[in-house]
Amino acid sequence: MPSSKPPNTGSKKLAYSVVEFCSLVGISRSKAYQLISTGELTALKIGTRTVVSSTELDRFITARPVITVRKGGV
Repeated sequence: MPSSKPPNTGSKKLAYSVVEFCSLVGISRSKAYQLISTGELTALKIGTRTVVSSTELDRFITARPVITVRKGGV
């Protein structure tokens, strides 16, 4: 019986659920929705689901400031 799943091409997902996004970035769901409501994070609605595109995930991460830790603390 053939599988109904598409073959794994090794490419990353096109979009992530808010929960998946939060897990990848290390923030809470409420923080993610706060970022969406302030426009810092762009999300898409697909039916009733809210998703974050992989392009937006990459943009969000690269837009964060880089912190340099100095000897003896931040």
